[in-house]
Amino acid sequence: MPNPNAVVASVVGFDAPPDRPVSALLRERRQVAVELGDGTRARLDPGDPKSEGFAQLLDRLRTRRYPVYLEIDPTTSLITQLRIPRVARVANLQTDADGSLGVHLRFSHLRHRVPRDAADFAELERELRDALSTGRVVIVTEDFERNIIDVREFRPGPDGPLPPWPEPRPEPRPSWLRRLIKQVWTAIASSNWFLPVLWLNSLTPAQAQQIFDAMNATSCDPYTAPPPCIPFTYPEDGCWARAHEMYRLMLEMGYLPRKIWNAGALVVTSPNTPACGPLIWVFHVAPTLRVRGPQLLQTVHMVFDPSLFNTPVTKTVWQAKQSDETSILEETDGWVCWHHEDESLPDPNYEETNFQLWLHRSLLMERTLIYGPPPFACP
Repeated sequence: MPNPNAVVASVVGFDAPPDRPVSALLRERRQVAVELGDGTRARLDPGDPKSEGFAQLLDRLRTRRYPVYLEIDPTTSLITQLRIPRVARVANLQTDADGSLGVHLRFSHLRHRVPRDAADFAELERELRDALSTGRVVIVTEDFERNIIDVREFRPGPDGPLPPWPEPRPEPRPSWLRRLIKQVWTAIASSNWFLPVLWLNSLTPAQAQQIFDAMNATSCDPYTAPPPCIPFTYPEDGCWARAHEMYRLMLEMGYLPRKIWNAGALVVTSPNTPACGPLIWVFHVAPTLRVRGPQLLQTVHMVFDPSLFNTPVTKTVWQAKQSDETSILEETDGWVCWHHEDESLPDPNYEETNFQLWLHRSLLMERTLIYGPPPFACP
């Protein structure tokens, strides 16, 4: 059964003077009450060094009316643990060799799991399978080892956030005219006489590095993660939102990037994750730009991925980093924001991109509160 001392609800506000920051009250060793949407009142413990960080995250979630998972001491009403859950549909479930349940959530490229030895494994599995069969939106909470510990139905209030994007639909087949134009352009671009034009209109390696550095410079301060920073040091999840924000920035710089997607059982280690990983992804994505190669008139699409590298890399190097020799690479136009298993969605107004960036900035702050800032000491 779910933790009886856990509450999942939206944050209404703090029981504190409006002219006094909560952080200042906590530093004065004063307890501050937190009001939740289900009527629960919990208290921040001024003796807990994490409480000031909890207050920042609670206020951040309050502004978005996003739910929070809190573990509360039943005797003192003090908050002992805070986790930021995910509001999502279940895309797929898979039983692992050890009996654990692998979970793929829509609009998440991280592989989540329910360990077979979890005390409430049967109940969590039942909730997830029901959510998969019905398509209902659920609130999924994980521990710091990325194991699912709580699953609840998502019921937005009248002022609450809307559910995630609707069910994706297969990408429509391009019209015959678009297919013809693409075939003609491919033929022209591959012809020898057009190579000088492509080469002249491609980036030099130095320009490519400058663009990469400009993208990397937007990386978040892990303690505060203010917008519009990109949470590159939270590689666990959200690659498609990071890639789409880089796509937007590159467009503003006057370039026309494409995107490269890699699907498979991807395994990545990173110094930006506690214990250095491994991370298990179902896919990964990053933008690409055409760059001049070492040979005269040679050009190559280079991948820009500051979550994994410090420089643009070839598709082969990028794919090899993800440790699945059978993974499948696929290129798309840059405007494709989400693309997985023949499902594609644009995000022309960047609304979902901005929300996902906000969520993963918050997750970066949450992780920093517990483990400290990345990078971590890795062998």
